Amino acid sequence: MNALPPLPRRSSGAAKLVDGLSSLGLSCTLLCLLLFITWRGTMAQVDLGLFEAQKKYFDSLYFVEMAGPIPVLLPGAYLVLGVLTINLVLGGILRLRRGVATLGVLITHLGIVLMIVAGLVKFHYSIDGAMRLDPNAQVSSFTSYHDWEVAIAKVDGSDAQRVWLVPGTDFLEMSPAQTRTFRHPELPFAVSMSGFARNAFIRQHVAGNPRGARVVDGFFVDPMPLELENEFNEAGCYVDVSQNASGQRSEGILWGANRAPFVVRVDDETWTIDLRRRRFELPFAVRLDRFVKDDHPGVTMARDFRSFVTRTENGLEQGVEISMNEPMRHGGYIFYQSNWGPQRAPPGTPLYSVLTVVSNPSDQWPLISCLVILAGMSLHFGRKLWLFAQRSGASS
Repeated sequence: MNALPPLPRRSSGAAKLVDGLSSLGLSCTLLCLLLFITWRGTMAQVDLGLFEAQKKYFDSLYFVEMAGPIPVLLPGAYLVLGVLTINLVLGGILRLRRGVATLGVLITHLGIVLMIVAGLVKFHYSIDGAMRLDPNAQVSSFTSYHDWEVAIAKVDGSDAQRVWLVPGTDFLEMSPAQTRTFRHPELPFAVSMSGFARNAFIRQHVAGNPRGARVVDGFFVDPMPLELENEFNEAGCYVDVSQNASGQRSEGILWGANRAPFVVRVDDETWTIDLRRRRFELPFAVRLDRFVKDDHPGVTMARDFRSFVTRTENGLEQGVEISMNEPMRHGGYIFYQSNWGPQRAPPGTPLYSVLTVVSNPSDQWPLISCLVILAGMSLHFGRKLWLFAQRSGASS
């Protein structure tokens, strides 16, 4: 009697989904998408600038491109890399046939996944900004390049002044027509922001200025086009302070380039409201002892510049040299020598130093992932070479 052929295995929906997510075809599609996004995002930097292009193409789940008059919805690099990670884990790790022959491939895929995870951790948990050090000045904080905040404080004469903060995530996406009000149970007033612009200039109102512009003490907020380098944008808006007890209102203007905050009197107490770049406090202080700049012969272009600083922590001082290629690493922070000023200063003018400060929990992960990938590829191709040499020796 002839045996009956085996019944075909019924594939469940979950199995089909896993097969699709782990397929080689999906890998190739995702890599092609990443190539297109990288090309498009790089080209867009000419018109949008680095910050806006990165935000649109690389930090997003999706973005819209125009094909003539037709809007086309495309996945952003964040979404593509997320699906690629799932594809690598399923197809390159979990479903990979185990054995000596595939050990190098497995290690290589683990290194690639670690590199992607390092980028994810950096995107969500790293902070960066700038610290300006004037000669002999001691600084224990740095400011963000891109993030803003509104700081509210009561002037009481104390050094440890308490500050209430409105994070930039609550107002940076506001349009000039929107108004948002912020309250806190410990504050005797409410703060309303309106006419917000991510880049603005405060102008004196004279004849010929735009009609309908709100004027406060003879000045108004003039929205400006965004700069290609986001660090040069200075946010501005109108602010209204409404006292809880009396309902009395005070109005003013907040501007990121102001040297002094907006001051208001509430219940015989003085309060300051300041629109500023987000500030990060350090667990130690840095003092600039000496700044050295060496120019190329015959020109004013710097060939090398470095800062000699003193780091003070818990009463202990330590001298550190920070140069262009030798940053200072301490307490989870990295200090890079990035700039100086004032630019084109006459000889003998005291110069200040600008340090870029970065805190990244995954700082060394890319190096580790590269070493893992190197080990995996060396193991895999080394084994291939060894087998090839064996076969060549046997056939001779």
